[in-house]
Amino acid sequence: MKLAQIEAFYTVIRAGSISRAARQMHLTQPALSLQIRDLEEYFCVQLLERTNKGVKPTPAGELVYYYGQKLMSMKATLCSEIEKLQSGAAKLIRLGASTVLGGYTLPCSIYSFKEKHPHAQINLSLANSRTVLDALVEGNLDIAIIEGPLPEGIAQSLDEFVSRSIGEDDLVLVGAPPLIPAGREAVTLSELRGLPLLVREKGSGVRATIEKALLEQGVQPDELNIMMEVNSLDAIKAMLGMGKGYSIISYIGVRKELHYGTLKALSVEGLSYRNIFTMLHKRSAFLTPLEKAFIDFMRSKDKGFC
Repeated sequence: MKLAQIEAFYTVIRAGSISRAARQMHLTQPALSLQIRDLEEYFCVQLLERTNKGVKPTPAGELVYYYGQKLMSMKATLCSEIEKLQSGAAKLIRLGASTVLGGYTLPCSIYSFKEKHPHAQINLSLANSRTVLDALVEGNLDIAIIEGPLPEGIAQSLDEFVSRSIGEDDLVLVGAPPLIPAGREAVTLSELRGLPLLVREKGSGVRATIEKALLEQGVQPDELNIMMEVNSLDAIKAMLGMGKGYSIISYIGVRKELHYGTLKALSVEGLSYRNIFTMLHKRSAFLTPLEKAFIDFMRSKDKGFC
């Protein structure tokens, strides 16, 4: 059995006739028919039924077609990866990251990595964690770095991905100093329910971390007084600076504001929320030497988060 015979049979079934498949494969009809006949002789079973409308697979032919689809997909992936190695694409890493990580920690890591690998080209795409993972699943990213708990669909199919924890951060409740009485350092869960909150959109890793922590304390997320959903941390910080409510934000995103006193942090009694940073790539994906080097770097102590 040869791969060319499987490809010929696969093309015939998709085309619906030997003549159309022959034209698509730039073969003569007798040459294509010979490949199908050789395949049938190999399996010692009829694979095609001729009808007045063309051809259709026998039960055995349906089985060959099913595995033929997998083989053709693998062939296309192999050709793509070989081309990637032979071209400048081997120097490119398509990296996706959640907005907080991409905006506040990864720039230093990428800078440090490029010092060690000056030929590397890194395309960094920022979105919320759910969108980044969708792009990874669809093959539009090589590596994803997200924050918060893994979405249910990804968590249930982790055998398809290689995931590694590469860090963590605290979430903090913050507001403008004029809103917070002098000496006040904490609020209760009951008080948190009444605060006007600015929150990230659904799909955000920070949002998922907050909801998970609340549920563990028996608090439903819809019990919160959510004033607005915002898909930009910078927009949330701008509104907080004008005294427009409170927000629960990753500490790394508000370090500067807390340091200069433009925002103030409060703890929530009985509530602890650790925001986990996770790096993922497809288990089935071929990794170039540069991608492997980047993954090893991000797992090391040299990654240098800002």
